[in-house]
Amino acid sequence: MKIKNILKNISIILLVSMLVLGVSSTLSANQKKVDKTPEEKKIAAEKYPVTTEKDAVEEGKLGKDGEEQINVAAYWYDMGILCSVYGNDKNAIRHFNKVIKLEPEKSKAYFHRGVSYGEIGQYENSLSSISKAIELDPDIGLFYYGRGRVYLLAGDKEKAIEDFKQAATMGNHDAKNYLKNVAMVEWE
Repeated sequence: MKIKNILKNISIILLVSMLVLGVSSTLSANQKKVDKTPEEKKIAAEKYPVTTEKDAVEEGKLGKDGEEQINVAAYWYDMGILCSVYGNDKNAIRHFNKVIKLEPEKSKAYFHRGVSYGEIGQYENSLSSISKAIELDPDIGLFYYGRGRVYLLAGDKEKAIEDFKQAATMGNHDAKNYLKNVAMVEWE
């Protein structure tokens, strides 16, 4: 608690200092206005380009609503996971789509998007997305298990068992348990 108060006080002091320095530097700059030569203007324009809001929207830095866009895949991946954990699968899908746009080779984004599609009953989209995750990273047993679960939901038990067998062979315990206790299928 003491550390928070100290940090808060330091933040206030820094903010006030910045305001005071900003005001005084602005005053001195206004007092010493000097016209720049065309060459100095060109150098300044190259060094400090002015971006209009329209340019920023076109470059993807701002949304059409003027809000700053976050173009970091890890941020959108975490947001997608959070939405899916709380059952907001439609937004999770939107967030995973952003991840895929930023990092098209991120297999986990395809997998989790597929799981979210499965949760809202869009099995074709789910299977397509999880299959893409498997295509990108075929050594993850969880992906086969997840696709098997979707096949079960879609009513295709044969394909589900195939994927569960593959996942179990890769060490996935949930697949092993399903095959042994529910499907009662020999897989080894």
